[in-house]
Amino acid sequence: MIKKLLICIIILYSFTLSAKEYSVAIYQLPTSDAFVNLFKVMGETTNNSFNTQIVPPARGVYLIENNQVDIVFPATVSSDPKKTALSKFDYSTVKVFKAVFVLYMNKNKLIDITELKNGNPRKYKIETTGSLAQLFEFQSLITTSLEASLKKVEESSIDGLLYAQEAGDPMLKNLGLKNILRKLYSTNDIAFGIKKGSVGGEIDKMLLEGVLKLKNSGKLNQIIAVSIKNSIYDNWQP
Repeated sequence: MIKKLLICIIILYSFTLSAKEYSVAIYQLPTSDAFVNLFKVMGETTNNSFNTQIVPPARGVYLIENNQVDIVFPATVSSDPKKTALSKFDYSTVKVFKAVFVLYMNKNKLIDITELKNGNPRKYKIETTGSLAQLFEFQSLITTSLEASLKKVEESSIDGLLYAQEAGDPMLKNLGLKNILRKLYSTNDIAFGIKKGSVGGEIDKMLLEGVLKLKNSGKLNQIIAVSIKNSIYDNWQP
C-alpha cells in the first residue's frame, strides 16, 4: 500500500514538474474571447497553463518585441519573406488559420490594388493598424480607430483602409455606410508570435503539438469557427 502511494506521489510530482506557465498577449479583436478559450483548451491538451491578457494590437507587438510575454496572437505572416525576416519577433512553425485583408475604398475614388502592391506610386493615403503596417508592400498611415477610418473613407478624407475582413466587415455593417467599396487585397497565414530566435525551440514545439492535437480532434474548428469562416473572402458590398 505504501509502495503504491509512493508511486502515485512520484507520478503526480513528475506531472507537476512538466507543466509550465506561459504569458500570452491576445490582440483586442471581435474574436478575442474565442482566442482566450483556445489557449485554455490548449493548456489542457498540452499539460501547460497560459496566462492571457487582451491588449490593443500595437501593445501586443511591443510586449513580444521586448520579451515581456512569451506569445502574441494572432500574428499575421507577411507574404513577403524579406519583411518576415526583418520582424523583431518570430512566427511559429504551426499556422492556425488564414486572414483575409480587404481594401475599403470610396466608390467614387477607386484604387488599383496592383499599383498598391507595386509600392503605391500614386501615393494613396491608406490607413491600417500599427501591428500590420510593416507587412504590406507600401508605406501606410496608422489608424487609431477602425470606426473613424471607415467614416473617413466614406467622406473621402483618406483614400482607403486596409483591414482584416473579420474585424472590418462587422463594423462596416454596424455603421451602415453605403459609399464604400470592398476589394480583396490578400490572404495571409496567421501564426503565434514568439520571441526572436525561438523557432524550433520549446515553445514553438509545444504550440505545434497543441494545435495539431486540436485539429485532429476537431476542437480547433469549433473554438475558432468565426475565424475559420472568415478565412475565405466574402465578396459582398454594402
